[in-house]
Amino acid sequence: MAVFSELESTVLGLVRQHGPCTAYEVMRLFQQSPTSSWRASSGSIYPLAKKLVRLGLLNARPSPGQGRKALLLSLSPAGRAALVAWLRQMPDELGDPNSDPIRSRLLFLGELPPDERRAFLARAAALTEQSILSLTAVIAALPADEPFERFAHVGALRQLEARSDWLRSLLSEIALDSQ
Repeated sequence: MAVFSELESTVLGLVRQHGPCTAYEVMRLFQQSPTSSWRASSGSIYPLAKKLVRLGLLNARPSPGQGRKALLLSLSPAGRAALVAWLRQMPDELGDPNSDPIRSRLLFLGELPPDERRAFLARAAALTEQSILSLTAVIAALPADEPFERFAHVGALRQLEARSDWLRSLLSEIALDSQ
């Protein structure tokens, strides 16, 4: 069986969970996600949905009452098999650290004067705390019959909490260095 990207496989999973649905609805699910690395634009979702239909992984039929030739997407048996195969894959990189733009910028923080370094870390900590509050609200609003969505969001929450702890320790460390 062919290997599909994380985005392709995630689209298959979303159509399985929320289908039948349109590519627009899939795009909205990505946009509404509280996880920034789970974003996708219409420029990536629409062509991807067409590709998955062409490959026989998604079925498409006209959506009644929808304009602009909207198609209702549903998972085909081949799409379900591809989704299950993706779920069973455990490549080594799944254990790698997640992409973190704060951590990436931190590599070059020495380019800023000390007061701007502290301001950067304080802003990063504040943004992380805002994300923690937002994600906590999302988790609280999840229906009880969605345990796996809850598990995924709680995992993201734990990552944010660890980042928050790390940023607070960096702020303390930088404060000590500047004394």
